[in-house]
Amino acid sequence: MSRRTTTSLRQTREIRRVLPVEPVGSRIASSLLTVFWAALSCGPVGACIVTSAEEFPEEPQVAPIVLDTPDLPVGSIVAFDQNSEPDLRLTITVRDDNIDDPMEIQARLSVVGQPPYDFYCSETGIPPNGTTTRQYELPLDPSRIKQGACSRVEVVVSSRFAGARTCGTNFGIPANSDDDIARATYWIFEMSGDPASNPSAAQNLINSCQTVVTRAQSNTNPTVP
Repeated sequence: MSRRTTTSLRQTREIRRVLPVEPVGSRIASSLLTVFWAALSCGPVGACIVTSAEEFPEEPQVAPIVLDTPDLPVGSIVAFDQNSEPDLRLTITVRDDNIDDPMEIQARLSVVGQPPYDFYCSETGIPPNGTTTRQYELPLDPSRIKQGACSRVEVVVSSRFAGARTCGTNFGIPANSDDDIARATYWIFEMSGDPASNPSAAQNLINSCQTVVTRAQSNTNPTVP
């Protein structure tokens, strides 16, 4: 004869505490219903409200670079004659990996051993073009080129300069970071004195460019005796 085990009231409470009261099927249906109402609540407004947006790291700032080109290598000497050439422009090519950033360009003229005497502050800058390489036609005032001398052209490029419109007193100071700048130097030989056949004019050019180390020269370089 088997013995039937009886369950006390206390045991019943312990079982209910450990096991859920609802059957498994009811709990699954309840969970699905909760998901259904959550999805339905997104319908009238077209989308659910996201309480926490994913944050993406900011694009790192990469310093620009003034590139060598076949027409105008960095450090080249450009021949210019005030008497026969009314316009003087340098085609500056810049590489910038931050393709969406605008660029600003500044330039200043000087003669070796003398303080800078003329400044160029860009107003329009170099707009993005969707690529990492951009070009800018840097206009130089022909009347400001020292006649019969060798002028140094210092070019600086940055995403933004401090005091961009007052580069005469704030030349080459980037606004964002000390590393956000590119520099290049070019030389202008003013040829109106005919240094190719005039020894005195040739000597003036040499004296005013004593520190020039020609790494690369443009095709229009003069031959100075």
